[in-house]
Amino acid sequence: MNSNSIRILIVQEQQSDIKLIESILKDSDIDFDARYAKTENEFLKHVNRFHPEVIISSHQFTKFSLDEELDYIRKENLMIPFILLVGSMPEELVQNYLKKGVDEYITRYNLLQLPNLILKAIDSKQLKKTKEEAEENLRHKEDRLNRFFDNIPESIFELGFGCEIMLMNPVAEELLNFRSKLKLRKLKFTDIIHKPDLKSFKEFHAMVCRGQKKEIQFRIEN
Repeated sequence: MNSNSIRILIVQEQQSDIKLIESILKDSDIDFDARYAKTENEFLKHVNRFHPEVIISSHQFTKFSLDEELDYIRKENLMIPFILLVGSMPEELVQNYLKKGVDEYITRYNLLQLPNLILKAIDSKQLKKTKEEAEENLRHKEDRLNRFFDNIPESIFELGFGCEIMLMNPVAEELLNFRSKLKLRKLKFTDIIHKPDLKSFKEFHAMVCRGQKKEIQFRIEN
């Protein structure tokens, strides 16, 4: 098997349909390696050992159901594109399966479009997977930042453009003892700066808002 071959699992009981799918794929530009499942055990074996990159499944089975396939993929959180091969299935039922996890569907009368549909399904699933991984990484970074923010021993304040205190860490809250006061009104950081330092702080804050970096020392009123 070529390492670049697309691993395809064909879940189908009718040998004639399997032959037709094979013929269409072989006539296309797709380099593929296929496995076939007619029973639930064969389906589970190939999903877990063959690790297909796409599943093409009929909706008509005598030994297990399409719902069982989709339930397993959803339960195991498998990011495998799922293409449903339909015959005379009502449109309402097709739409229901799309909500349950089917990515694309195709009729037996339109099978020549199957190679393009396979590539489309794989690309769409990969984009979704990349997006979910990026969102998960962002959540982890935010969690680490929040833990750092809450546990650092120094006082940290997050200020708005008008110097209003948007957020402070527990050490800053303990230092100012303003937790209850913040709930009553929007406190400005300029309200708690030692008056002789106020001008220097405002200049510092303006520079930071313009994206400049600067360090300054100032005192807080007791």
